[in-house]
Amino acid sequence: MIEREGEPEALRFLLTRTEVQRRNVPYSGFVDAAPGIGYVKLDRFGRNAGSEVEAAIDQLAENGPLDGLVLDLRDNPGGLLKEAVKLTQLFVPDGSTIVSTRGRLPTAQHIYRSSKAPTYPDLPLVVLVNEYSASASEIVAGAVQDLDRGVVLGTTTFGKGLVQVVKPLPYNTSIKITTAKYYTPSGAGAASSPSTTASTTAPRRRSRTRCGNRSRPRAGGS
Repeated sequence: MIEREGEPEALRFLLTRTEVQRRNVPYSGFVDAAPGIGYVKLDRFGRNAGSEVEAAIDQLAENGPLDGLVLDLRDNPGGLLKEAVKLTQLFVPDGSTIVSTRGRLPTAQHIYRSSKAPTYPDLPLVVLVNEYSASASEIVAGAVQDLDRGVVLGTTTFGKGLVQVVKPLPYNTSIKITTAKYYTPSGAGAASSPSTTASTTAPRRRSRTRCGNRSRPRAGGS
């Protein structure tokens, strides 16, 4: 019940609790009004991020000829490591090394390779990054650049190359533990220096903290 000025009686509202579905791809379209160069904005590497990007590209291709793609990873703080791998293998050759992880324990040593033929093997690709592109964003940008699959445009990225796992604790709390660092196909560390440096201004977003009870490997996303 809510009391509101000007209302003689309290107002009653029925609220239904439901899960809010956040989209990883908030927008996709063409750079100009006419089809040609597609644009996909990826805000985060949450669950199904790779599938959402693929669906967005397919939709663009259905709406007209798709001669090239701009993938916008500016201000993207990262997220799930497996989604970065799924996204990258849409473009790179089958069997290509996408990222490797190294930690103190032998179980933290992994090499992630593309496990299928690329969906878009010849689509010209530009990846936009800035200083707020981190972790999973840097995996994608680093692989695209090292494998010479496209052009990375923007400023040097954040440099947070960490693989993290969320472990549940009592009283509905959890802790995020860093278990390894990741490296691009060339063996470089976190920060990605773009092929071409330019000012790529995008609206700033407040950083978000994730809490949960799932132990999913994350590429250091906050």
